[in-house]
Amino acid sequence: MAKIVKEEIGSKTTSVEVESHVGDVLEQLGELKAKALEMIGLMAERHAKEYCPVDTGRLRNSITHTYSGNSGFDYSYTDQYKSGSGGSSRLGKGQRTTYTGSVGAVGDDGGNTVYIGTNVEYAAAVELGTSTGRKPKPYLRPALQNHIGEYQKILRKTLEGNG
Repeated sequence: MAKIVKEEIGSKTTSVEVESHVGDVLEQLGELKAKALEMIGLMAERHAKEYCPVDTGRLRNSITHTYSGNSGFDYSYTDQYKSGSGGSSRLGKGQRTTYTGSVGAVGDDGGNTVYIGTNVEYAAAVELGTSTGRKPKPYLRPALQNHIGEYQKILRKTLEGNG
């Protein structure tokens, strides 16, 4: 919206039209931030999959990402296992089951958070270990901690318009 500012100096009047583009700048900044968060999420997901121990591949294949401000998403994948009351059990040869889960932003963090994770029920036991002696095999924490500089670089380059 344009605003006309008039100033009178002596017998002369000067008019200047001022137009604000703050809304446009904030919109573009939001788009760049979403792009940076998506790129960081993809990179963090890739690193988590690299660190993830593999037995059947189910856990690694289930790792995904989202970011706050994203409307959330549904994802599904197919593997050879199904959940049972006693844990996972193998289906017959050639049988497949589809697992569907949902990930979304939690709470109001200002829209600046990337989430990586999985909906596999034993994921925490792999990441953290158990009290029954299963040793931790972290894959999410190293994906974050070992690559902070890389994520900061992605954010900086994207916001500068070079990403």
